[in-house]
Amino acid sequence: MFRGKKVIGVVAEFNPFHEGHRYLLRTAKEECGADYVIAVMSGDFVQRGEPAFFSKYERAEKAVLGGVDLLLQMPLCFSVSSAEDFARSGISMLSDCGIVDELVFGSESGRRERLEEIASFLLREDREGTAFSARLRDGLRKGQSFPRAREKALSEFLPGLSLALSPNDLLGLEYLKALKSLGNPFPFRLIPRNMRFRSAHSIREDIMESCGRDCGHRCYAELDMLSEMLSYRLLLLRHSKIPLTEFQDVSGELSARILERAGERLRFRERIERAKGKNYTWSRISRALLHILLDIRSEEYQRERERGYAPFLRILSVSEEGREMLGALKRPPLVSPGRALRRDAFLGENFSMRTDLLGASLYRQIYPDAPEELRQKLLLVRR
Repeated sequence: MFRGKKVIGVVAEFNPFHEGHRYLLRTAKEECGADYVIAVMSGDFVQRGEPAFFSKYERAEKAVLGGVDLLLQMPLCFSVSSAEDFARSGISMLSDCGIVDELVFGSESGRRERLEEIASFLLREDREGTAFSARLRDGLRKGQSFPRAREKALSEFLPGLSLALSPNDLLGLEYLKALKSLGNPFPFRLIPRNMRFRSAHSIREDIMESCGRDCGHRCYAELDMLSEMLSYRLLLLRHSKIPLTEFQDVSGELSARILERAGERLRFRERIERAKGKNYTWSRISRALLHILLDIRSEEYQRERERGYAPFLRILSVSEEGREMLGALKRPPLVSPGRALRRDAFLGENFSMRTDLLGASLYRQIYPDAPEELRQKLLLVRR
């Protein structure tokens, strides 16, 4: 609650922001009777393990024009992570704001009770490690990917539920687990997805096709634009004898597959295809390669998780109304990395800050129109 007015929170990627997002925000405000929207958004890189299609500042501006009042950036290490950690970081940041009254997210099924039951079951199994966990490990040993192994195990232990969950519902499941893990800091509401609107994926496909014909190179950011940087990084690591297993999401088996092709001149997507197996999804491999490129190491990553997923509240953009909320946040907001680093040099040693700055610098190499991170000011958007 802010000055007696209701605040709702969303976690999103807005990659790019589109009419479906606008519909979600408008419908959520109407159904919740809300006055303000706070959103947590992935920054330069997104959860699937790719660079954001447009810069985070462009997406942040569009989001505020579309109904968000205060937009925060999720730390890069968690925006390029499993759905579980992505959701946990987003919910933790909304909780740390201290003024969010309700979480809202889109759902294809709209089946609140089913998602709550599955979330409670999974959390209980995570704590107790019983027969379900054994069945899950058995599926992984047989070469199944984690999502597939979990789905099959759930179908055995929760036979009364229809478990064919859509991507939005799977992410919603992780939001509910995060809420329960944090002691339910606020209630949640499902907004049924309106299928009339085009998906972000189809919009990206159309833009890539038209840019390829008419706009020339670099009117958007795309994974293969990182190919040469990744190839150079892999060669350096191979010759330095640094084990790839030091990096987040890189297992011994995946490390061997990556190193087998390290000396070849391959595009980023080709490296993913060469490393694929039954037990690794495309996104898992792409995230692992980005972790190698961005120097995201497992030990530091785990420490950041243990500290609470939200080392700071990085603000990207606000509406004129949303600007008033900055002073009400429970934790002091970080609105200018450059200014913050001048005040506190030790902030640059923070794992999330260091990774965010490296990610922003790397992103500018493939999307030159992105602003320089240390010079960028808070975006105040007038609607």
